[in-house]
Amino acid sequence: MKNIKSKWVAIATIGVLLCTSGGTFSATATIDIVSIDQFKATSSVKIEKMVDQLIERYPDLLDKVSIGKSADQKPLYIVILSNEQSLIKPQTSLLLESGTHSRETVNPYITLNMLELYCKDFTNEAVIPSYNMGSILQNAAIHTSILTNPDGYDLVTQGPKSIVTKKVSELLSKISNKDYAKYKASATGVDINRNFASQFYDLAKRVWSNPWGSSKKTIQMAYKPSSEFFGGKVEASEPETQALSKYIDTTSLEGLLSLHSQGNIIYYDRMHLGKEYNARALKYGNLMGKITGYKVMKPNYALTAYGYLGDYFANATFNPAITLETTVSTLPTSIGRYASTFNIVKYAPLEMLNALKADQVKTIPVYVKESLYKKFVNEAYAKAVAQRVKGTLEPPKPVEVVLEVEIQDTVTGPKDVTLQVIDPTVPAVPIDPTVPTVVLDPTVPTVPIDQTVPIDQTLPPVPVDSTGSQDLRMNTLNNK
Repeated sequence: MKNIKSKWVAIATIGVLLCTSGGTFSATATIDIVSIDQFKATSSVKIEKMVDQLIERYPDLLDKVSIGKSADQKPLYIVILSNEQSLIKPQTSLLLESGTHSRETVNPYITLNMLELYCKDFTNEAVIPSYNMGSILQNAAIHTSILTNPDGYDLVTQGPKSIVTKKVSELLSKISNKDYAKYKASATGVDINRNFASQFYDLAKRVWSNPWGSSKKTIQMAYKPSSEFFGGKVEASEPETQALSKYIDTTSLEGLLSLHSQGNIIYYDRMHLGKEYNARALKYGNLMGKITGYKVMKPNYALTAYGYLGDYFANATFNPAITLETTVSTLPTSIGRYASTFNIVKYAPLEMLNALKADQVKTIPVYVKESLYKKFVNEAYAKAVAQRVKGTLEPPKPVEVVLEVEIQDTVTGPKDVTLQVIDPTVPAVPIDPTVPTVVLDPTVPTVPIDQTVPIDQTLPPVPVDSTGSQDLRMNTLNNK
């Protein structure tokens, strides 16, 4: 049974009366927050407003974490879906990402609509009969970057008037292409999905390698600020890239599902990470193909570039990074295709999260400053990362905790309770062997209690003076 606050669960439209075994009541209409109509004249501000409304409606399931600001000073954030209110229990976490490319406007709608659908099912199992969100979210979470590139999204949907800072306006003005509805890059002319750092540990050569900026010229690269394919002057130059990279680096994430457009195809491969990684990633790619009907693409080195989010995630975690290329329509996606596209992929994150939870692969944890950093399925990769981040594979030593409690005096009131944490790095104070211990004299007999003396049952119970005075108790006895 799902964790809900009331025994009444309503799937309501205006004026509906619901009947249960307990009776009949009039339900206030619960109107969906996310709708296609909301996206007919959309913006990053409207999307964040819908996010906040969802969090207000489902405060026990959703949380928003600020991770920075865009080049145009717009909020960057992660929305976390989980039924766990503490981090004490280990969680399996999936990063769901969309909105990297400006003109791929359908994907932020998809991810936001997914969050609402999943929350609705958590409170009412009938919403998605084939899935139980209470079970799926048990010790699990979906971390969602709904709009990775808000500046570019606003540029496509609102035009150049959406840019609010002088710096970004000047950068945008220098780009020759003025067909803003077709922009793939951010408003600064940098393609966010070519801007991520590319450093990885080469398992074959046993060295760290960084191909960023060194790949051959391909049809998918530009070499100055442009409406598409320019990866930036240096890697991770953009605040959007930096914010999401830091989140990936500091959060334990077992998989990535990134939504792009177009083609109805799936990318899974990171051939530079070797056979072990790609064999495991292919399983997740095939799973996504099965649930969506999309074609799983074979590796194609002719189109290889650098700076991809999927590469960065895989390089940092050695975990599967799957890209779904939604729709086959021209970009930006026609509003008429939003519903059909959503229906194709709406359960993909649930399937991937379930698979990650069921994956029994052995992991090697890396610790930094006595805290868990990440877990890796490859020991050599784990050792290389541990050395790079100045961590260790050795778990931290347990901290001894001593709880000192004085016995409560029922007359004078409770005493202070002290919690003392022993620092294991501080050496213990040695016992002085020259000081003799106190030994009880066994020749001194103990005074036995006379069990034959009867208790006088005629005496009333002795009242306890709440003021703490013991004299009152003695006087009461004497007066009897």
